[in-house]
Amino acid sequence: MPTGFTDRLFLIPRLRSQMHVAQRRLANARIYAVDCSPDELLRVDDITLSDIQGLSELVCSWLDVRRRLPRVRVIIIGERARVHLAPKGIKHWVDRPFGQAGWFRRVNAAVILCARSNSIRQSILHELTHAFLDILTNGFPFLIAIQEGYAMATEHLIPRNGRPRDLFKGPTPPAAIMDAYVRADQCMSVQELLFFDTHAHWRKDIVAFSRMTLLGSWLHCFLGYKSIDFPVIRKMLSKLWHNDIRTPEGTYLWLQETLEMREAELERAFLRFCTTGHL
Repeated sequence: MPTGFTDRLFLIPRLRSQMHVAQRRLANARIYAVDCSPDELLRVDDITLSDIQGLSELVCSWLDVRRRLPRVRVIIIGERARVHLAPKGIKHWVDRPFGQAGWFRRVNAAVILCARSNSIRQSILHELTHAFLDILTNGFPFLIAIQEGYAMATEHLIPRNGRPRDLFKGPTPPAAIMDAYVRADQCMSVQELLFFDTHAHWRKDIVAFSRMTLLGSWLHCFLGYKSIDFPVIRKMLSKLWHNDIRTPEGTYLWLQETLEMREAELERAFLRFCTTGHL
């Protein structure tokens, strides 16, 4: 029996036995609002069927696959939830959270903590991006900065009505994703982003992790602009996956070769883009 099978099977019944759970079904997503206030339930209702369908379409296009996605669970924990009653599968995380959300393959669930400062709709889109990439590639280990760039982008590329926009089908102003340009002394190089050690910072340094996430978004935008001249960038995830390029060294070399840029040239261009918004 696989590790975590019992938790995966009985997670929701255990939640329901101890806490108040409201459920919504949207395409292949099952959303469970746990101990949420009436106001939080209204915010959960902000996510729609077209949002989930648009996200599924976008991620499948990035991976160049046509596959029906299996059911995925999203667990929304209310700000005043009785977290001491949470099941073992997620109790450790909600008792001592790192950030506000996470995707946990072991229990097939994205877990999101409600906070007045965050958009539940954007958090769901973000975590489901991680979930869909993980499920469709059977756990292929895309580098965290690459993953975060895509997940941050989907928060803004899925319109409330209509088809999703794809950053890799034309330029999108960086301001559409980020609020302001990055100061040069706060920037990270492409190499630093790709070599970011998740295990060294996860649950230990939220500042470093948040900085990587922000700069991962800028890298995603940068590549979106470069894809105008180098269309193969639009299939970057598919190329990395099918060519089994999973290391920082391999990804860094692939970017240099694909963009026809030497290391120093690539780093100068990315720094200029982050600090000015121009290539």
